[in-house]
Amino acid sequence: MGSLGSDFGLVCLTSTGALYSGFGSGGLASVDFGATDEALAIDVSGDGVIAVAGVSSSRFAVAQFLPNGERDTGFFGTGYHTTDLAGTSEAAKSIEFVGPCWLATTP
Repeated sequence: MGSLGSDFGLVCLTSTGALYSGFGSGGLASVDFGATDEALAIDVSGDGVIAVAGVSSSRFAVAQFLPNGERDTGFFGTGYHTTDLAGTSEAAKSIEFVGPCWLATTP
């Protein structure tokens, strides 16, 4: 988890440290919110769906990926979303799957 360039980025490695080709594109998955993006938290649901949360242009940002590293387009139609929570800087600090939703904390 982190940033690939200025995008949210995930890297999937095998037990030997090699990129796992069955995940995303050659072991890498990313999402570009259109600004400088920083992934700060990750969680995986029981069925392998991956949520990544952080910040994009001072807005709360979250992305959802399928277990194979593809963006989950069933999540907001694109696999990612930003929102203004009425603060000046709204970075997600943690995220966890609880029942029917993802719960995230902000500063």
